[in-house]
Amino acid sequence: MAFTTGTPKYWYFPPEKRLQLCRDLEFETNAVQDQIVADPRRHVIFRAARRVGKSFAGAKRHFPLSLLPKSLHWIVAPTYDLAHKEFRYWLDFLLAFQAKVGKKCLSSVYEQPGAGNLSIKTTWGALVLGKSAANPQSLLGEALDSVLYAEAAQLTREIRERYVRPSLATKEGYETFCTTPDAAGLWLYELELRAALLPEEWGLYTMAAWDCPHYSTVDIAAAKQELSEDAFYEQFGGEWRFYTGRVYKLFKPDLHLVEPFEIPRSWDVGSGIDFGSRDPMVAELAARSPTGEVYFFGEYYQQNQELSTQDHAAQILRTEESYGVAGRMTRVADHHGLGRQLITDAGRAGMLCLPCASHDRRARRDCAMSAMTPHATTHPYHVREAGGANGLYPKLFIFKGRCPNLVRELQFLRWREGDKKEGAVNDTEGDNHAIDAMEYRLERWGVGRVARFRRAGHANTGRAILDRTGYCSRVSAPLWGRDKFVKRGI
Repeated sequence: MAFTTGTPKYWYFPPEKRLQLCRDLEFETNAVQDQIVADPRRHVIFRAARRVGKSFAGAKRHFPLSLLPKSLHWIVAPTYDLAHKEFRYWLDFLLAFQAKVGKKCLSSVYEQPGAGNLSIKTTWGALVLGKSAANPQSLLGEALDSVLYAEAAQLTREIRERYVRPSLATKEGYETFCTTPDAAGLWLYELELRAALLPEEWGLYTMAAWDCPHYSTVDIAAAKQELSEDAFYEQFGGEWRFYTGRVYKLFKPDLHLVEPFEIPRSWDVGSGIDFGSRDPMVAELAARSPTGEVYFFGEYYQQNQELSTQDHAAQILRTEESYGVAGRMTRVADHHGLGRQLITDAGRAGMLCLPCASHDRRARRDCAMSAMTPHATTHPYHVREAGGANGLYPKLFIFKGRCPNLVRELQFLRWREGDKKEGAVNDTEGDNHAIDAMEYRLERWGVGRVARFRRAGHANTGRAILDRTGYCSRVSAPLWGRDKFVKRGI
C-alpha cells in the first residue's frame, strides 16, 4: 500500500471503505460495531451496557481517520486512566496496520497515563493524544480532525460545548460518544433527544448486555435479582435511569417509543394543551386508533415570554397543518381559572379548546399510569401492521423523535422527598408541562380510565355518580342497591 496525495477529507480510506479496512486487518467485530464503523455521519453516540465493547468500537471507528497525513485526533475522558483503554486499542490497530503494510508507521509512542502522557505520532504526521477533562485548559487552541469521548456521560456539558466542539468546526471533524448511562449525564441525554431529530447528521446506537454474545445469560439473570431495577437497566440494559424516585417508572423507551407511521385519516386526532407564559407553552398532538391505542405524534414546546397566547395559538395551528391534521383536531387545555381565560384568548385566535374536565391531578395521573401499563393479549395497531402477534403491550405510545420534551419529562419527573402525601400541590420535582398536556388528552379520551372515589371518606357510604371524567366523584345514596353507578350525561 502506498500513500498518495490529495485534498478530500478521506483521501486514503473514504467512509465506505473503513469497514473493509477493518475486515482486511481481521479485527474482531459484531453487527452493531460494523454499523458504527461504516456510519458516514460526523456525530455518533454509542450508549450501551458495561463490557459490551464500546471502547473497542469507538477506537475502531476512529483508527482509519488517523491514516490522514498531518491529522490531529483526541481521546477525551474524565481522567487519563479512563482514556488509556481507547488509546491502547487505537495503538493496537495502528500496529496491526503496520504489520499489514510491511512498513514503519509509528514515529513515536508515549503510553504513560499516570504521568498524563498518552501520545502516538505516525510517520505521515498524524497525532493521537489522550486528554483528561480534569484539565480543561489543555483542550484549547487546536483544530481537530476527530474526537473520541470515553465514558462521555461522566464528562460535563461544558467540556464538550465550550472546549471540544468548537475545535471540530474548522476541519469539519468527527466525534463519537462511547458511554454507559450515568446519573451525571443529563447533558448527554438531552443531546440524544436533540440528535434524534437530526438523523442525517447524527447516528444513535445502543446495546444491552443480553444482546452481546460474550455475556453469560446466567450472570445477567443473577444481576437482575441482585440489583435494583434502575441499577440493572442502567448498567446491564444501557438505559437512562436517573432517579430511583421517578414518577413514571412504567415508561420504558424500548416499549413505548415506536417508529413513526402515517396516521390513517379515519382516526380521531386531538391534543392536550398546557398554557404558560413564564413556564413553557405546550401542545402534545395525539391520534387514537379504533381499537383504543393512543399515539403521540407531534409536539409544540415553546418557552418564549415575549409571545402572547394568540401568537402561540397561531404557531400551534401551523404545527397542526404541518402534520396534515388541520381542522380535525379536538383540543383539551388547563382546567384552572387562569386556564379558562387563556382558553378564551386562544379561541379568539382560532384555536378552540375544551377545558379539562377534572380538577383532580391524582385522577389524571392514574389515568396516564394505567395507559402506560402493559396488558396481556393486547394487539396494538403498529404491531398488527408489522405482522406481529398479540402480547404484553400498553395503550400509550410515542413516535420516536417527535416528542422529545415529553420523553425527557417522563424520564425526569420524580417524587419530592419529604412527608407530603401523593396528590398534594408540588408533590413532584422536575418539569411536567408536557406530561400535563398528555394527561389532559388521555383523560378526555378515557384511555386508561379507572373508576375510583376521589375522597376515601366517601367509600361505602353512598351511591357513586360517574362524572364527565369517568371518576366516581360524588356520593348520593347507599351502595347496597343493584344500581351502584349512575352515569351523568357527557
